[in-house]
Amino acid sequence: MKYYVLKTTEPYKLDYSRFVESIKKHKRHIEEIYNPEFSIKILATAAPSCYANIIAKNEKFDVCLATEFPTKSYSADYENKGEVKKNNVLQYLQSIGNYQLDTFVTDHLDDLPLMNVALNNVIYNPNQFIEKELYKRDITFKSRI
Repeated sequence: MKYYVLKTTEPYKLDYSRFVESIKKHKRHIEEIYNPEFSIKILATAAPSCYANIIAKNEKFDVCLATEFPTKSYSADYENKGEVKKNNVLQYLQSIGNYQLDTFVTDHLDDLPLMNVALNNVIYNPNQFIEKELYKRDITFKSRI
């Protein structure tokens, strides 16, 4: 569905600032985002870049890797999630001379590929299914609520 919505709305060049403002009330405080020890902060998300870029700028991320407006017909790798997201993050890190993902913060099991390569994983609001999958795959993590 995301593909078709983005494909339909892209020509209109909408202002997504109002949308971002309307969802602020759902914002979580994620302490790792504000940790000054990290040299680079990447917002890597499957959300559309049209508003993810605004959120990244507002929250002072260094870069935003999100789902772009589609330029071709639908394909499974169009959305920035799973293996696609992992590859995009690792390619970005390599492009700046950094070859290791230190700390990865997520709330979604779709991010298993990135959890597998991160040195530290922080999982927000994990349910029993997510925890079971991570233990089964021997992925270490910290839980946050």
